[in-house]
Amino acid sequence: MNLLPDTDRKRVAKEHWNKMLLVGSLIFIFVACVALLALFPAVLVSSEQRAADAFAVLESRSEQLQKDRREAQEAQALIAALLPVATSTTRVERVLLQALALRPSGVRVEAVSFQGGDKGNAIISGSSENRDALNAYKSALENSGSFTRVSVPVGALVGTLSGLFSITLTL
Repeated sequence: MNLLPDTDRKRVAKEHWNKMLLVGSLIFIFVACVALLALFPAVLVSSEQRAADAFAVLESRSEQLQKDRREAQEAQALIAALLPVATSTTRVERVLLQALALRPSGVRVEAVSFQGGDKGNAIISGSSENRDALNAYKSALENSGSFTRVSVPVGALVGTLSGLFSITLTL
């Protein structure tokens, strides 16, 4: 049996309920704060890991870009080194075709070889029907202006080599 009247008893019960609700809410807030503090280091580590991963990706892209730039520079250096060879090859073709076009009848070319270098030498080997045809070929080559020097062995010019000759052209 309760000595308090019904209205007072309800009021006291409501006060106890409000106090219990307040204490329960404070406990819940405290537990939530402890949980957040417990998870905070994990969040920091996770964000640091993401930042490190992003930095690693950027660093690898930077390394790849530097590697690509080095390869491009090497390719440009190679092109610069090979450009004279490529252009001189065209010149050599043109000069050798001109040398073959100047060949008179009675002269047969059997071999053409080229030796590279600063000036470059071309050697034309073959046979001629007579020494006059070979002399005409030598004169045509000298008069063309495409060669700095045209040399034929004396034996071929005087006819002692049975019509065989080799002409050395210096480009």
